[in-house]
Amino acid sequence: MSRLTKYTALARREVQETWTGSVITPALIMAVVVLVTVLALSAVPQGGISIGDEGPDINSFAELLDRAGQEAEGDVDKLMSTFLLGVSLPLAMATYFIVFFTLLGSLYEDRRDRSFLFWKSMPVSDTEEVLARFLGGALLPFVTVNLVTLVGVLVLLVCATVVGLAQGADVGLLWQIGPYLQVWLLSFPLFVLIMLWMLPLTGWVLFASSVAPRAPFAFAVLPPVLAMAIEGVVFNSGRVAEWLGRRIVPVTGDDGIDDVDGFGEFYDSLSAMMLGDWLDLPTMPEFYVSILVGAAFIALAIWRRRYTS
Repeated sequence: MSRLTKYTALARREVQETWTGSVITPALIMAVVVLVTVLALSAVPQGGISIGDEGPDINSFAELLDRAGQEAEGDVDKLMSTFLLGVSLPLAMATYFIVFFTLLGSLYEDRRDRSFLFWKSMPVSDTEEVLARFLGGALLPFVTVNLVTLVGVLVLLVCATVVGLAQGADVGLLWQIGPYLQVWLLSFPLFVLIMLWMLPLTGWVLFASSVAPRAPFAFAVLPPVLAMAIEGVVFNSGRVAEWLGRRIVPVTGDDGIDDVDGFGEFYDSLSAMMLGDWLDLPTMPEFYVSILVGAAFIALAIWRRRYTS
């Protein structure tokens, strides 16, 4: 078996086995978000929206678009991009749960149904097998979720365009999404940074999946929970919880989005805060410590796999 054939088979297996979590689940979440948003836009003429105490009521989606264009003052593209980032937020948050449960069941399910014996009979090393499981659980969901998000956003824009045209609105501003597309494209290389920064967490979950005799969820969750509880009781501190939280959201600076003037500055501050924290990671020694800790857990998972029979 050639390397290309072997790696293609491993990749195909990961896509097939993670299809529900990586594609179906995000698609259902995005479908709900799109449906709720479209229904809310369609309901504007029925209930109306009041802008401020003295602002005029908005009684149609067409009026809402017109008012948004006026409020944006030349930053319509950034206004729309802020709105679309907000729409994408539920799916982005769900990605972490998808990664967790995908990794949690990866090696455990292999041992439970004994399917690992098939791959042991193939010319695939334990290292290649475990790394394929890791990439399928830690990286693939981010890529597929990002693709699903873009499809959902485009569907939402098409539906909003139909609603706007039915009300005689100027729907051109709906498609001024250049900044959003820039962030979307930049997110692909960022996934590598995210995966490396989260390596201690994802590596630990993969290791738990490789050794848990049963109930891998408890095996993966109880040790850090106990560590946080003991630290809180004995030392009256929360460094473990803080460290775990930073693996998910690396807030590296104190810059916020206060004191901004208009949608343009708001979007610039928001995107700088979101992307800057991730882009600053390679400048931090903690980033490389995280890689070493995560790599150690993955190495332990490979060792455990090698002696599984």
